Amino acid sequence: MKIQNPHDKFFKETFGKTVVAKDFINNYLPQEIRDVMNVDTLELQKDSFVNAELEEGFSDILFKSEINSEEGYIYFLFEHKSYPSKDAVFQLLKYMIKIWEEKIKKEERNELPVIIPILIYHGKEKWSSKLRLGEMITGYDLLSEDIKKYIPDYEYLLYNISKYSDEEIKGEAQLRIILTIFRDIFTKDIEEFYRTIVRSAEYLAELDDKQTGIEYFETMMRYIFSTRIDMTERDIDRLINKIGDSYENMRSINQDLTFETASIEFNIRKVPFGIWQYRTLKLINEDGIYTNLAHILSDQCVHTIKAAVFEGTDKAVFKDRQEFSGSLLLQLKEAYDYISRYNRTRSEFSGLHRIDKKDYPEDALRESLLNSLVHRDYSYSASTLISIFDDRIELLSVGGLAKGISLNDIMLGVSVSRNENLANIFYRLTLIEAYGTGIPKIFRSYKDFPIQPKIEVSDNAFKITLPNKNETDEKIFLSKNEKVVMELLNEKYEITRKDVQETLNSSQTMAGRVVKKLTDRGLIKQIGKGKNTRYLR
Repeated sequence: MKIQNPHDKFFKETFGKTVVAKDFINNYLPQEIRDVMNVDTLELQKDSFVNAELEEGFSDILFKSEINSEEGYIYFLFEHKSYPSKDAVFQLLKYMIKIWEEKIKKEERNELPVIIPILIYHGKEKWSSKLRLGEMITGYDLLSEDIKKYIPDYEYLLYNISKYSDEEIKGEAQLRIILTIFRDIFTKDIEEFYRTIVRSAEYLAELDDKQTGIEYFETMMRYIFSTRIDMTERDIDRLINKIGDSYENMRSINQDLTFETASIEFNIRKVPFGIWQYRTLKLINEDGIYTNLAHILSDQCVHTIKAAVFEGTDKAVFKDRQEFSGSLLLQLKEAYDYISRYNRTRSEFSGLHRIDKKDYPEDALRESLLNSLVHRDYSYSASTLISIFDDRIELLSVGGLAKGISLNDIMLGVSVSRNENLANIFYRLTLIEAYGTGIPKIFRSYKDFPIQPKIEVSDNAFKITLPNKNETDEKIFLSKNEKVVMELLNEKYEITRKDVQETLNSSQTMAGRVVKKLTDRGLIKQIGKGKNTRYLR
């Protein structure tokens, strides 16, 4: 259903936020006005003063603010027609008079508050209306000051955003999105407007709160689809696919990037890395702008890895902690060196021969760390976390499974990378062998061990736990049947009691007893009930 007056709705949903109005005031109002305003006192008022017959062409928002240490108001009038109104100066004056009348009526006061009138216009036709009331009065400027004092006059602030360049659109992400969309909403060229939407969507990546970004995006798209009736289903599909592009391909906020660490790593592996390769590697986009992928690999990368060593098997007591920053390639190297220091070697003798056993398979450590970095969601600011306990290592990264992929899929080696270009770079640097091999390799390194790595996934996080072979080996004794069941779980992600019964060639009672013992000891986990009961590690 078409939204009634979408311009009005979008303006009030966005500009009605105090944080957006403050941003506009701080970036656009003249310094002399900001000098007498206390913008921290800005407060949205619920009143609207636009006449019903004019609502199709105008929207208004009123904010109360301290001006010159007294109560004052900032009045925004948004003209959302594609052409200018000749009587805008009268409309603003009428609305200001309404505000003053309300104050006199409700508060029975004789003094009137200061009102600063602001008009925002985004039509494609040139703004030709007068900015001062006096300019509308014949011969006003020729009158003497003695006569002018009997004739009302005032001037409003005009912001014709249809003429703003990208560089002239200032402020934080939310304000820039509003002004960019309003500026181009009447653009006839659908391809040009298509680029505007994509650019606005890229601004959303700057928002710290991802949920706010999603809500803002939905508001923006409702406005666009309700206003641009010329957009076809094909246009919408193309738009969704383009906006759905991964975070790594979006433009980086920071464009002052250096690549000293990356240059060293590429040089060591004899892989060309220079300005000519930046575009091939997707470090710059078609406009020559650094992407978020470039930011991740740069020396200025803001994402970090936090590692901590705990005493025992819980987080009660810290033994050591460290944070790794800089280029993701440097973080990878330093984090791997760090966890390797805690991968102790223990020795035992078999006859005359000494057998050395690492706490953790090196393949498992390497692949788990690589997985947490290559597949994490870098649109979140949270750090990748490595927690080292006596009996296990946990690696937690933000971002759940990629869209359309299940845990069963990745156990089988199916790979859909969230950061395809980052994975490609890691492949070129021989850090990863082939897509989809990491997780199976981790589990293969524990093939003959009774306790397997554990993967836990939520909507926004991915955690893999590696058991310490030397800590848990001595504590576990499995019967022959229990070993068979554990080996079955090496081959299949989840099993049923019937699977156990058939594999053991046993009775239903015997199969139930085996899985119950394993469940009670925490070696396997039961999910579901009744006929839907399944078991997994």
